[in-house]
Amino acid sequence: MRFPLSLDKPLPDAARSVVVQVLLGVFCRVFDVRGPAVATLPANQALRAFREFSAACMEAASVSSAFAQSRRAELETQAYRLGSRVRAALAPTDAELMPLVSWLYSAIDITVVGSISGELVFQRCSFSVRYTPELCAFMSAFDSGFVGGLCGGGALAFSERITAGAPCCRALYVGAHVEEGGGR
Repeated sequence: MRFPLSLDKPLPDAARSVVVQVLLGVFCRVFDVRGPAVATLPANQALRAFREFSAACMEAASVSSAFAQSRRAELETQAYRLGSRVRAALAPTDAELMPLVSWLYSAIDITVVGSISGELVFQRCSFSVRYTPELCAFMSAFDSGFVGGLCGGGALAFSERITAGAPCCRALYVGAHVEEGGGR
């Protein structure tokens, strides 16, 4: 990576708060709304505020409506752009992608393991305590776009979700080819 990051250590609380602020900014742009003030909150409180805010926005949009579907597509697009910016800033090698994905998701209390060239398993998700299966499916557009952008293309195809009663969420990375342990 361009910047020496210690992917084996958790992000400091201040960095976790910044991650939540970035997510909130993406969501506010997509829904054209103002979000809660989270800049001065501790990371856990900021994450809780974002989780409640995002759920309320998606519920108000009526997840199955045409408007909601256009917002879902825009969420995936904005997340892809964000992932691409992170990729450009950090310049991870293919071998660093999965550790980077796990590390970044840990900032929002989501545990992800697996392989970028195969299946990603979301073992624990802080959003599953609030999101319905429909909201989870909507918000997974962010995951798909972000991981796709971070990897330089591709998307996630989810097959199981915690919110639908599965023990974990499972998603297959499809699209652009990434060699595990290989170079660019």
